[in-house]
Amino acid sequence: MNTLFTGGARIPIHINFTPEARSSNVFIKQEDNDYFTVGQTHTASQWIILPQASSIEFDIHVSDSIAASHTIQLTENKQPQETITIYKPIRNQSIEENNGLDIHYDISQQSSETFHYASICLTDFNGQLIHEVLTTDPQGHVHLSLPEISSQTNMFVKIRAFFGDTYRFVESQTGIRVLPDLKKPHIKWKQSFYRMMVGSMLDCSIDIDTQEEITSFIQVYDQDNHLLQTNEKSLSLGVTETTKTLSVLAWVSDASGNTDSIQQSIDVIHPFDFKISDDTQTFDVCLPDVGNSWFARGNILIDSKNNTRFQLTADILSMAHIGNDLLLITGEPALIRLSTQPIQRKDYLKLPEFFHKIIVLNERVYMMNDTMLYEYQSNTRKIIPVDLPTNIGSLLTILPGNDRLILLSTKGLWMLDLEHQLVYSKSGDFSAMAVTANDLYVIDSHSLLVIDRETQSVSQIETNISAERLMVWKNFLFALSGQSQTLWVFDCQNPKQPQFIGKFPQLSTGNVSNAIIANGRLYMGDDAGTIIQIVPYEHLPLVKYQSSHAQGYIEHIQVSGGQGIAAAGAYGAMIFSLIDGHWTETVYPSPFGANIHAVASHRNNLYLLQPDFNQLISLNENYQSSVLYGGEVSNLLILHSDFLVTSQDENLIFIHPKTLENFSIGCNDTIIAMASTGQYIFASTLSNGIIRLGPITTPIHPSEIPQKTVSIHQKPVRLMQGQSDKLFYAIDQTLYILEHNVQSLDFDDSIDCLGTDKGSLLIGVGENIYLLETEKELPQVPRHLLTANYPVTALDMDNQTIIAGLGIHGIAVFEISLLSVNASSSMDFSRQSMIFSSTDDLPLKLNTPEGINSVNYLLDDTVIAKTTTPPFSFNAPVPATLHNGQTFQIQAIIETHSGEIFTSKAYTANVYTQSLPENTIEISLIINNDYLPLPVNIHSAVTSTIYPISHIE
Repeated sequence: MNTLFTGGARIPIHINFTPEARSSNVFIKQEDNDYFTVGQTHTASQWIILPQASSIEFDIHVSDSIAASHTIQLTENKQPQETITIYKPIRNQSIEENNGLDIHYDISQQSSETFHYASICLTDFNGQLIHEVLTTDPQGHVHLSLPEISSQTNMFVKIRAFFGDTYRFVESQTGIRVLPDLKKPHIKWKQSFYRMMVGSMLDCSIDIDTQEEITSFIQVYDQDNHLLQTNEKSLSLGVTETTKTLSVLAWVSDASGNTDSIQQSIDVIHPFDFKISDDTQTFDVCLPDVGNSWFARGNILIDSKNNTRFQLTADILSMAHIGNDLLLITGEPALIRLSTQPIQRKDYLKLPEFFHKIIVLNERVYMMNDTMLYEYQSNTRKIIPVDLPTNIGSLLTILPGNDRLILLSTKGLWMLDLEHQLVYSKSGDFSAMAVTANDLYVIDSHSLLVIDRETQSVSQIETNISAERLMVWKNFLFALSGQSQTLWVFDCQNPKQPQFIGKFPQLSTGNVSNAIIANGRLYMGDDAGTIIQIVPYEHLPLVKYQSSHAQGYIEHIQVSGGQGIAAAGAYGAMIFSLIDGHWTETVYPSPFGANIHAVASHRNNLYLLQPDFNQLISLNENYQSSVLYGGEVSNLLILHSDFLVTSQDENLIFIHPKTLENFSIGCNDTIIAMASTGQYIFASTLSNGIIRLGPITTPIHPSEIPQKTVSIHQKPVRLMQGQSDKLFYAIDQTLYILEHNVQSLDFDDSIDCLGTDKGSLLIGVGENIYLLETEKELPQVPRHLLTANYPVTALDMDNQTIIAGLGIHGIAVFEISLLSVNASSSMDFSRQSMIFSSTDDLPLKLNTPEGINSVNYLLDDTVIAKTTTPPFSFNAPVPATLHNGQTFQIQAIIETHSGEIFTSKAYTANVYTQSLPENTIEISLIINNDYLPLPVNIHSAVTSTIYPISHIE
């Protein structure tokens, strides 16, 4: 036993008994102090506090008799080599008794002696112990409860740490003031605001958690600290264009003089204006169309120019597109099919009962009344009831959802698959819903719910508004109420966390449940026939965020849905998120914790390429990592369809992020740049120019994927960017656009980086960023968008947000005008063979369905499908009029939310219903006048064929 200890220390005494010993009532007696022990059969232990003396004696009592006696020599406490820092509470801090006491501390050890434990005590002013905690952690925090008091009391927090064989100690203490709980009033905002639109009403009100008599006020100040308005507990203020920021202060005081206050800063934004048109349009039902809209007023069908197109014998209750025709439910009740070119009745079916809603999902027709859903089978002209879940309640509305039926009822939301099986439900008293390509929005009187269409994960935002209609316009959500005559606006840049940014009263009169967006305008469908123009506000790009303490070098950026990621080389990956309208930045895994050279993102997943560690990793929405691929890789990474694609020397490496399937394709030369466009991947090589691989169809057979050299320049192409059907690449100061042919644009200096969004291409030249609208004719002069503070090294864009990498200076986030936000008409045939049989369906869908209001799909200039619901996908049967071996073309015509109309390129496909008969064709080509200035003359002659020739290209 050690017999030398430090006076004043608290030491443990351990007593061990022989196996045959029988012990009970074991205690340690030191002068007048008895320390009763605890332990098991053959052991006993207890702490004793040593006095400030030269030595002490103590006896060990077992079964009421002295079993042993010991003497301990005591020494003075040595000069401490360690220090104790108490971070919290700070000296003389005032703490209310009901809040408890948080203690944060750090014990620094300078010697090699063992740290045993620390005693953390709360004492009164006279040093009497109130609470004590023993801990073996040299750093950390503990929480102690405070005693009830009736008046202000001074107390002390004391920490003593013990070291070495003698249990020498170091200590530190700080004083605090403990205040009695006088039931101080607490206030909070009924709704928090971070940004508010110009022209909106700002409604501020507070909740106070006491019933006692109080005094309160709310005050609103502008950016110059001018008081704009004040009131007691709530106020309403119109936000004007001259206001840049608002500061809202709320203050409360009770009869005892206790006070509380909160303050909120609000940015004033101006994305667009609502302007009531001089035109009006009253209607009962509206159906959007590309370049036109159909309105039903009673029994009359009207187009968007207010021309009467058809008159029926009964009121029109609902409308839907089927091919290039209209399906109408009337009040006879009847189902009527009208052709639109020219407009005339094609079919009529008497219905057994009344229906108030009709939709078309992939040529399947569904009709709904209050309690039942029916499918109309046009081939048999039968109306078949659909089995719905029990207790579904009364049906309110229905939407086609790609391969889903989405129903809203008085008891909740329901999703059925094409076999009419329930795949998802959400109970609730919902009043309206709207859909985007990825998400579903539903609202009740308390909250707005966002449901991911793929994973069914749910986000909820408190709103406390009642709305009869939800509509999506660009990346904004409109909620309308006819009862309160109000329109609310939510910003959905981060689609999972919509942010309330505007309240616009007095925009409608009466029922707005049929309100709709068509031809770039908002038709309210109210009693007055109100039409509202949504006018984007033109402004210079605004800097919304810039890195303050940049590290690393930004090489690559991806941004989508309010979240972005940047490859910063040795510094790691910079992850930036849009939270409450403001951008925040974090580093993964830690500063200088990994070497990240390329990144990609898809929905909730982030992908990071680490060539130095020979791996590709993914991060889920909780930033948990997993390795997708291990092996030598370059610093190139792109997304192509369902695959991540990187490279190694002359090989492209494909990795499926879900199945982890991977394979490689050789290109016979070192790959230095990559890009993805629809069915193709383009690889730029060191010596052999740009190679096009594809079309890449499912199932993938790597050895059978065609390769073709499409461009060879004097210099290797090191900068490429794919977008839908187009390839963009740059050499020095020239931008090349490859689609059907190659076009070019010249800039004043070398192009450093490229970035894309739907219908837009960003070009970084030094500190300057240019914007090219890719759905429009190529301009002669590139459009200058903005100038950054530093040279731009990486670019990406998501709606009105531009993220720029600034090399060693981190990132900058810019917000541009909605006038610069575009949409794309390009179609998505990735993984799809363009050879169809007569029994196949044509998978009609868009690459990027955002910002679009309606879509027409054409086959050889004939409309075969129309859709007005995101994601605008449609499976149309191959027309029986197409013959075996016939070539045909598919196109999409879109109308954007702004009312612009764009047409995609023509996609060539073929029909092969059976093997073609053999036919040896011989053809000659004759070219005359192949010199200037005469026009060239080209003609061909078929010299040998068994069957007639249809056409020659």
